[in-house]
Amino acid sequence: MMKNKRGKIVSKRQNASGKRAFKNVETWTEAFMQAREMLRVEGFHAINGKTLQGKALYYKTKALRTANDARRAAKAAGLLQAYDETE
Repeated sequence: MMKNKRGKIVSKRQNASGKRAFKNVETWTEAFMQAREMLRVEGFHAINGKTLQGKALYYKTKALRTANDARRAAKAAGLLQAYDETE
């Protein structure tokens, strides 16, 4: 038994399972937060819902996720090392 980051008592197996499950949506979550910031969206908007803001949020998130994944892959391959040192 252990405490999770919210302070609840959970088993180590539950904690490990949650971490593995989050890895499936982690890149989407990061891209979604970036998209909300870039589009200056506040409050609730259904992603890819009926509104234009929801549609824009979905497509921006999808594009950012693809770009972030490509950047991570290039960095892992060592292609961005010189570029990252200049930033």
